[in-house]
Amino acid sequence: MSLLVLNNGVQFIDTSAAADHKLRYSQTIGTHLKYKSGKFALNSNIYFQLGKDVSYNDLSSYLVGLSATYNVKKNLNITLGGEIQSGNDNGVSLGGDNNALCLSATFPS
Repeated sequence: MSLLVLNNGVQFIDTSAAADHKLRYSQTIGTHLKYKSGKFALNSNIYFQLGKDVSYNDLSSYLVGLSATYNVKKNLNITLGGEIQSGNDNGVSLGGDNNALCLSATFPS
């Protein structure tokens, strides 16, 4: 099991009003879970993101993934999985909720 709690601040620079330079914060919270029993294994990723992007749009998004693996024999596994991610077209605000911010890529093992 791994747990992620990230508070990310980005600086907004207003070129017309220096007094309006502010930090915008987004939060990412989630977990990666693993379970194994005999020849079966399950992996899941569950992440939520909220806060504001640098343009002060609301962020409200999620990512949920699940995979199941069956060990047929030594060095042969069959895995089936899927993911669902909320969001909208990049940079387009939809009802006040914006895409998730991709801060890094991870490849859980």
